[in-house]
Amino acid sequence: MSATVIVGQVRTQDPSQPAAEAIGWRDGRLVAVGRRHEVLAATPGAEVIEVRGEVLPGFIDGHHHIAIAALYDGTARLVPPAVTDIESLQAALAAAARSSSADRWLVATHWDETLLRERRPPTRTELDAAVSDRPLFMLHHTCHRALANTRALELAGIDRHTPEPSGGVISRGPGGVPDGLLIERGMARVEELARADRLQVDLHGVLDRMAAHYRAVARAGITRLCDAAVPRDLLGAFRDLAARGDVLVPTHASP
Repeated sequence: MSATVIVGQVRTQDPSQPAAEAIGWRDGRLVAVGRRHEVLAATPGAEVIEVRGEVLPGFIDGHHHIAIAALYDGTARLVPPAVTDIESLQAALAAAARSSSADRWLVATHWDETLLRERRPPTRTELDAAVSDRPLFMLHHTCHRALANTRALELAGIDRHTPEPSGGVISRGPGGVPDGLLIERGMARVEELARADRLQVDLHGVLDRMAAHYRAVARAGITRLCDAAVPRDLLGAFRDLAARGDVLVPTHASP
């Protein structure tokens, strides 16, 4: 059995004992909080760690997106200084297309129209000019909107006759033709297809990035989190990661 005592300025968040001098654990379970000599007596043989400064309880992050972050990390990032206007955005997309397989989806992230010289999203025609031979999905830096080229819209079955989805918008131009901008649930079908393609070609990368994210979460003192929007096909990634022993903090995965 292993035991540890941390000595420092402990803030317990317990109104009956708001401050303490030490905390004792044995085999991963809290056994004592209080005066230093009391905690040491309750955890004989413990390793003692002296901490300068305050010791706080672990944080609970109630709105996290570990699965989506891991899924789309590693894709082309449309950010300054490489991307500052629509022309440079088109060049970045074309370069990403040249370095990837033509039979896969091209996925790019982090575009932000407020950082472009034109201060507007690129149009569907401008996207097609950069990438026309494969479906293109571009996730906004907020993850609440996206852009799609003509090929992606066709695969998703989105055209002038597609009704507005509940909770979303399909932005349209003259004649009701979709202009490529998809907002909230309006991007659901395109994102679903792009996500499936990413999981097919990069599942191991997704798992490795999720594991790295959990290590960062643990280092930050987060001891429990809720992933607030997990698609069904990403639930399996959590199970695979748990089997690897890489889910480092308890996690609630909300569908």
